[in-house]
Amino acid sequence: MASEASTSTQPVQSAQPSMQPAKLLTLPVELLDIIFWMAYPWRYMSGPICRDLLRYWDQRRRRSFRRVQIGNLAKLSSFHRSYAIRTSICGAFESFTVAPGKDQPADVVFDLAAGLPPALVSFMPSLQRLELHGSRVVGDFLEQAAAAPAPILPVLSDVTLVANLVGQSDPYHPALLCGLGALARLHKLHLDLDVADGNLGQIEQHVPYSCAALRELTLVHCKSSLGANDFIERCTQLADLTISSRDTAPVSTRFLSAVGKLGTVTRIHLSSSSQGRSWKLLKSLKTLSELKTLILGAGCVCDDAASFDILRLLPITRLEFQLGTVVSASRLLKLIDGVDKHPYLESLVLDQVHASLGGIDDLSRRYEQDLIEEWLYNERWTFPEWTTTFSRNFVVRLINTARTSGVTLSGGAVEAVEIETQIAIRRYEVEEYLERGGWTGSDSSDDSGW
Repeated sequence: MASEASTSTQPVQSAQPSMQPAKLLTLPVELLDIIFWMAYPWRYMSGPICRDLLRYWDQRRRRSFRRVQIGNLAKLSSFHRSYAIRTSICGAFESFTVAPGKDQPADVVFDLAAGLPPALVSFMPSLQRLELHGSRVVGDFLEQAAAAPAPILPVLSDVTLVANLVGQSDPYHPALLCGLGALARLHKLHLDLDVADGNLGQIEQHVPYSCAALRELTLVHCKSSLGANDFIERCTQLADLTISSRDTAPVSTRFLSAVGKLGTVTRIHLSSSSQGRSWKLLKSLKTLSELKTLILGAGCVCDDAASFDILRLLPITRLEFQLGTVVSASRLLKLIDGVDKHPYLESLVLDQVHASLGGIDDLSRRYEQDLIEEWLYNERWTFPEWTTTFSRNFVVRLINTARTSGVTLSGGAVEAVEIETQIAIRRYEVEEYLERGGWTGSDSSDDSGW
C-alpha cells in the first residue's frame, strides 16, 4: 500500500507536444518535393497544408512570383496581408507593378491611405523592373529608398513613377528624389510627376546624390521645374532623353541648356499632348554638341526659315517628324540637297502623314465576301491628309531627291504615296469583282485574295 501511495504522488509527464520546429522542414526543397509527391500520388496538394510549410511552398512556386501586377485596391490589400505573413516571397520578384487599368486615375483606384508595405525595398534583391502609379505608393517608395541603407535593389534597372505628389509643388526636388541615387544599376527611368503652377521655390544644393548609371530618361510635364534642372545635372552619363508635356512647349531654354552642359545626350525626343497648341524649336538645342538623333513629336511646327537654320546647326545624323507635326516639304528639299544641304544628315523619317488599306489585302475573295463588301461600302481605308506645305507632289520630289543625295527617306508619309495609289486600285478591283456577282467557284485565280 505504501508503495502504491508513493507512486500515486509522482508528477505526471506533460502530454504537450514539443514547440521545436519539425525536422522535416529542415530538408532541402528538392527532397521535400519527392516526399510530398509520394504522399500525394494522385493529386498534388493545391496549397500549403500548414503555416510552417509556407516557406517551402513559396520556394517551390518561386517562378510564379517573378512578375507581380497589382491593378486595384483589393489586390494591393491582399499583397499587404501576404507580406505581413511572409516577406520571403518578395525575394522572387523580378518585375513589380502597381498600376490601375487604362484611363483609370491611380489615386481613385488606390486609396491614398493604402501605400507600400514598410521596408519593402529591403526585401526585393532580384527586382529588375518597377512601375508605380499613385501618390501614396510613389511617395512611400521614394521615402523608403532614401531611408534604407545602401545598397538597395541591387539589380533594379528600369523604373516608372507616375503620381501627383500631394503637397509637393516641385516633385523633382532633390530632397524627394535623392533615393534614386541609391539604385546603383538604374539604367532607364520614366517620371510623370505633376508639377504645380506658379513659383516653385528654390532648390537646396546640399543634397548629395547622383544617378550616374542612368542612360535613358523620360520626363512628362516637368514644366520649368528647377528641380528637374537639378535632377538632369545629376545624370552625368545620360544618352537618351524624352520630354513630353501637356502644355504648349515641352521644354524650356534653361532646361535644354542644362542638358547641353552634360555633353553626353545623343538622342532627344520632344512632344506635347496639348490639343490645338503648337511649339517651335528652341535655339538652345544648339548646345547639344553630341546630339545624333532628333525626334520631333506632336505640336511641333517646323515650317519657317528660323527652325531650319537651327536644324542645320545640329550635328544630327537622323531626323524624325512624328504624327501631329507640321513641316514644310519645300524646306526639307533644301535640307537634303543643294547648297544648304545638312552636312551630316543620313536618315530622314516622315511619320506625320498616315494612310491605310484597311486590311483588304488580308481578305480572301473565296470565303470573306461579306467583309469585302463592308470594306467598300463603309470606306474602311484611310486616305493620307496632305496639306499645302506638305503635298503628295512634294513628297514624290523628296523621294526622288533622297535617292541621289545619299539620304535614306522612310516613314508613313513615304508609304502613303504608294498606299494612296493602292486604295484606288483596290476600290476598282472590288467594284469589278462585286459587279460580277462575287466568287462563283469557276475562277481558281480568285481563291487566295488579291
